Amino acid sequence: MSDENENLPITTEDSNEIAPQQESETVDAPHDSNEPEKSNEDNELTLLGEQFENYMRIAKALMKTLKRPKDIDICNDLLKKVQTLHNSRHLEVLRNNNRFFRYCLRVLKWTSENQPMELYRTLYPDDTNSCNELKEVTQWSSDKKSYMAAKTYKNGVSLIYMAVLNDVEAGWQEDGFKILQQKMSCERE
Repeated sequence: MSDENENLPITTEDSNEIAPQQESETVDAPHDSNEPEKSNEDNELTLLGEQFENYMRIAKALMKTLKRPKDIDICNDLLKKVQTLHNSRHLEVLRNNNRFFRYCLRVLKWTSENQPMELYRTLYPDDTNSCNELKEVTQWSSDKKSYMAAKTYKNGVSLIYMAVLNDVEAGWQEDGFKILQQKMSCERE
């Protein structure tokens, strides 16, 4: 007889009886209705902030590909304005700011990909080689113990290097060739 009951289908009455018991077991604890809403706002603020930071990194990377100085200036001004809007604590302002930033990124990407490079090369010659040309001055002191070198870039940056020797016999005033010759002669022996 127990075998017969195992094969019988479950009636809807049985399933209706089980369902209310399961529902009564899970009881929601009373809570403040403002807490989840505030938590959701905090989560959204965090998410919008992270999105903004990612957009800013992308914009700066795309800006490095721009060749025309006016485009770079426009992009810098736009990034400053978007940054000031991002400082708002109003959720709707941040949402709209990120939407606008996404649009700006699409425009920036299109601009970067569609630059008339041949025209820009003629209008804005590449000054990186001329900027990196150095004016170099080197000087050893009369006792050959002190060395000073200065390099000046065209953009006004100067690098100064100074060194003091304890032993003049090392031959650094002759570009260290004495030490190199001594090492090579020791290795041969």
